[in-house]
Amino acid sequence: MDNILVVALGLMFIIEGLLPMLFPDVWRSTFIKVT
Repeated sequence: MDNILVVALGLMFIIEGLLPMLFPDVWRSTFIKVT
């Protein structure tokens, strides 16, 4: 279970790091909707 949690957190950080760089406009609109 611990490995799964680590991988999930890692993927989340990678996605959060890549999305703003690749799709800044989409990321901004989605972020505004979520918050």
